[in-house]
Amino acid sequence: MSLDLGKKFLSQKNFKDAEKIFLDLNKNNNNFEINYNLAIINFELKNIKKSLTFFDKCIKIDPKSLNTYLKIAYLEQSTGDIEKSLSTYLKVLDINIRDIRAYYGIFTLKPNFLKTSHFEIIKKINDNPNANILEKFLSEFLLSKKEKKERNFEKELAFLNNSHSLCFDFKKKL
Repeated sequence: MSLDLGKKFLSQKNFKDAEKIFLDLNKNNNNFEINYNLAIINFELKNIKKSLTFFDKCIKIDPKSLNTYLKIAYLEQSTGDIEKSLSTYLKVLDINIRDIRAYYGIFTLKPNFLKTSHFEIIKKINDNPNANILEKFLSEFLLSKKEKKERNFEKELAFLNNSHSLCFDFKKKL
């Protein structure tokens, strides 16, 4: 059984066979990649507790894995544990204050969780000429929500239109 075969099954959404391979690999090699894939598989199979267990193993191996924390926050959110999810998104920001995905996650929990200080950083992300398309469309979206709250509807629509165009371009590249 090989890692490549497990990844192939995973990409084909053949989660049961992928799980068998990764569990077998995990017996002899408890590494980040195997645990991460097992976490993803269990998430897809709706085994939330098992998924979180494997993500926790990933955190023990790599305590600064932003993707792992983001997945954990999403799982916590999907089970209704808003406070825990918020705390996990904030851990992401402790590691990388410029991770736009965490700000978006916080917004999806409750828009009012985003504070003025958050929007200052979101604006910096948006203004960065080296920002990637994901950072641009999420920051434009979040800034549109700030403008809406402040009743600046023209600015809101400008940000929202930019966000939608960038999101469309992003999805075309996938």
